Amino acid sequence: NIHVTDVKTDPTMRILIQRVREASVDIGGERHSAIGAGMLVLSALTALNSAITARIRVSSAGFDWLGALLAFATAVCFISVLAVCFFANVNRFYRMLGEEGYIQLTLPATMSQHIAAKLIAAVVTTLVTFLFLAVCSSLMAFPAGASWLTDMLRDGYDMVRGGGLSLLLLTAVIALAGMAMGYLHTYLSCAVGSLFPQHRKLASILSFFALQFLAQILFMLAVYFAATRMEVLLNSFSRFALDLLSSPNGEMKAIFGSLIGVSAVEIVIDAVLWLITQTILTRKLNLP
Repeated sequence: NIHVTDVKTDPTMRILIQRVREASVDIGGERHSAIGAGMLVLSALTALNSAITARIRVSSAGFDWLGALLAFATAVCFISVLAVCFFANVNRFYRMLGEEGYIQLTLPATMSQHIAAKLIAAVVTTLVTFLFLAVCSSLMAFPAGASWLTDMLRDGYDMVRGGGLSLLLLTAVIALAGMAMGYLHTYLSCAVGSLFPQHRKLASILSFFALQFLAQILFMLAVYFAATRMEVLLNSFSRFALDLLSSPNGEMKAIFGSLIGVSAVEIVIDAVLWLITQTILTRKLNLP
């Protein structure tokens, strides 16, 4: 029997919780904080410029130039925040396969727990980054009035009351699985790169693009096979789709079925990427 005190004192669980906590706090260090602060400042300046221009109702080359410059700087900062968040999370996993691996991989935790800790921290910090950027976007749109926010909240409430909660949850599952897929794809590239300790960084970059190219080739082959070899199945599927759309609430059933299919495919791909990465790191890991 496992008690609550056993979970707190168990070294494996303690290491996993510690890794998630550390990775969640340290997402890029001072660079990420500076870019985030710059994003807030640019959002406030953009909102202030829009408010002043709308209040004095003056259109001049100076105000237009300033607005365009602020918009460009804000877009660059927006992309930079996302890039720093992604590369900071990837770099944390990459460092584990380098010299830090001599310390981290000797801890009482399995390789799957190491991967899980890095992946959970990456997904959580990415969600926080998207929330931060949403706040900045709302700040920039605030001078236009708060009616858009109340309308959006009202539409969201109506959707949930009308049975859209399941649709919202499925969309969230697809987003989370897709986010995890992007990180697991990169983790697998780093794992392949670790097989070449003398050129680990170059091998990881080449593996990333090679895996992406291989995935595109497999997708094209699957589409070609389905179009040329599975005509009977496609005809049956077409009849099923027509019958489904003609049934009561057919459109909603089709939407739910599509979302469930997409989420299932993403979860299967995530599982395959995870298993390959775990197998390489468990059996073939070669630290520099």
